[in-house]
This record gives sequence, C-alpha cells and structure tokens, in this order.
Amino acid sequence: LTLRGDLLAAANRPADAARAYAAAAQIAPSSELTQRQAAAWRAAGNDEAAMQALNAWLARTPDDAGVLNLAAQLDILAGRNADAVRRLGTVIARTPDNAVALNNLAWLTQAEGRPDDLA
Repeated sequence: LTLRGDLLAAANRPADAARAYAAAAQIAPSSELTQRQAAAWRAAGNDEAAMQALNAWLARTPDDAGVLNLAAQLDILAGRNADAVRRLGTVIARTPDNAVALNNLAWLTQAEGRPDDLA
C-alpha cells in the first residue's frame, strides 16, 4: 500500500505522495501510512496538514508512540513546547529506550529551566 506514495515521494512530488498515503490509509489504516503521510506533507511544506493527519490517527489510537513522537517533533518546530513535553512523556512511558524522545524531552525541560521533570 505504500508503493504509490513512495514512488511519488521519490519523484519529488511530496503533496501527491501525501495524498496517495492518505488514500491507502482509507483502505487499510495504519500508523506507518499516517507517519508517511505526515512526512510527505512536511516535505511539501504543509505542517498543518501533517499535524492534522497525525491528530486524526491519535484520536483513534492515542498511545501510538511512533505517531506521538512525530507529532512532538512538529510541536517543537511550531513552538508548542508544552504539547511536545506531554506527548514525549507518553512516548517514553511506552518506549523507554527511545533516544530521540529522551533527548527531545531533556532539551525541552532544560530549555524551560525544569530539569526536575526528568526525574
């Protein structure tokens, strides 16, 4: 189901790739397709569409660590640090060895002067 979107992404057509992933997700919804769709929207410069795709998946599957981690990264880029910290807490609870999530949470809490949140 990822083939069409992958080919479009490789052809440097990220918006078309995002739409292809979304169409595939209509057939067989999955975390993987959602993450690929969001990444394609990001590559197309449409962070709002990327976040909409992630939030739609999280409405169905709120503890999906992969989607939460990607959403937290978009939150960081948009300056929504409190949202990122909340999401990263769930990611780390589900995948405690996730180095990216641990690093992002450490960076956010240190930047906000709250290193005690890491304890």
